[in-house]
Amino acid sequence: VVSIGFRGSGYFIFASAVSVLISGTAEEDYVEIWPPNPVVKFGGSLHLNCTSNCEDIGIESAYTKVPIGNGSNWKAFLLSNLDDWAASPLCYADCKTGQKKSPKANIIIYSKPLAGLLPEMEVGKQYNLICRVFGVAPIRDLTVTLLKGEEQLLVKTFKDHTQLEAGPMRPRLICGLQGMPRLR
Repeated sequence: VVSIGFRGSGYFIFASAVSVLISGTAEEDYVEIWPPNPVVKFGGSLHLNCTSNCEDIGIESAYTKVPIGNGSNWKAFLLSNLDDWAASPLCYADCKTGQKKSPKANIIIYSKPLAGLLPEMEVGKQYNLICRVFGVAPIRDLTVTLLKGEEQLLVKTFKDHTQLEAGPMRPRLICGLQGMPRLR
């Protein structure tokens, strides 16, 4: 806005600038990983996708990783030989705002149990059974059920159980059933 006025014997110019702030919502920087909670067999492989509106998208992982595709705002990777129970790959990107967002994939690596066969038993004789479950992971998601025909003799669930879950050795679980009724 410019005002011209006359004051006494001279002119003065009064100029005022009015700035108009055009406010818009700037897109917030983001980095995402998909799938965020994959389930993979021990020793298997997995496709992970990193998406971001920032530059230089990448993945950090202890697993063997190979880029398998990319677009303007994403990169896909093949992770193979998943055998580390505790590794959590993360996506990263360089954002102009300086923000560092690095989401992790919470991979659940599983291994099917190897159950030993029970020895032959005589009809009418009482036995104490011990079941041994080897090579199962993660233990926190394991339920062991001992059946006699359709009858459930024992159901044991391992919730919130973290012991023996991480590390190079596969977990071993032993459950027992004492003083059970005769198996017939």
